[in-house]
Amino acid sequence: MSDIRTLKLTTGEEIVSEVVQQNSDSLDIKNPVRIAPQMTQNGPVLGFVPWVQSANTDQPLSVHRIVTGN
Repeated sequence: MSDIRTLKLTTGEEIVSEVVQQNSDSLDIKNPVRIAPQMTQNGPVLGFVPWVQSANTDQPLSVHRIVTGN
């Protein structure tokens, strides 16, 4: 089973990602997406956009500056 978490970073960004490994000061994540509010004709909605568009997100990325996660 995948370990999918919502992470709040020190930059203020909120991302949703699969956590592959938890280290003492970081998380290794795969396939991260950023939560992006958008305005539609029916009002505001939340959507997902790739967090890192220039990297191969199938390979784990190491994230260090996490405020909170669940």
